[in-house]
Amino acid sequence: ALSSGRAFDPVDIEIGPDGAIWVTSWGRQYGVHHEDGKFANEGRIYRFWPKGFSPAVPKRNPAPLSEWKIEELITELESHVPAWRSNAQEELIRRGEAAIPPLLAALEEDDRTTALETWALWTIGRIDPEHSWLDANRNQKIQSLRLQAFHQATTPNVIDALSDSEPRVRLEAVIALRQNGEVDHAEKLIELAATESDRIVYNATWAALLDLLSV
Repeated sequence: ALSSGRAFDPVDIEIGPDGAIWVTSWGRQYGVHHEDGKFANEGRIYRFWPKGFSPAVPKRNPAPLSEWKIEELITELESHVPAWRSNAQEELIRRGEAAIPPLLAALEEDDRTTALETWALWTIGRIDPEHSWLDANRNQKIQSLRLQAFHQATTPNVIDALSDSEPRVRLEAVIALRQNGEVDHAEKLIELAATESDRIVYNATWAALLDLLSV
């Protein structure tokens, strides 16, 4: 593939640890290119931030994660750096049941971000696959359904979610039943297909039925 050679030809975008927006851009081609044995394709990296904002990498505990407090690890779950989030999650999972009460407390904070909520839910779900259903809001319902698909565990809550008022929640319930191979619940999907008004949920329901049932 060839780039048009414009100065700004973005490939990827991410928020960096300093809070700025980092964008990678092509050179003249996508990938490494050599001419006469020399590198001839310089890519570009751009860094943006709003006026009045001062990008700065936050100070982090320099100790190994095994020595961090649980509260520090939970704060790390909403970091902009994927590796920091996943490493903190793995350390919380390693600590097991002791991490669950602080994680639940973080889910009660009014100023929690959706990112923190999502990572906290998945951390709890990976520590204790049978943890009770969390459904205080749409995101909690969605993540709980995804966790049940991840663990291939179908509770009555999955069936109840098929009639939820939110299409996104119904969609996740359909996907969970499909991924878990729940042939015994195919009748519920047929009932949903007969009344579903959301196009995406409707198509997903028929796709699930195609997987679960014979002609």
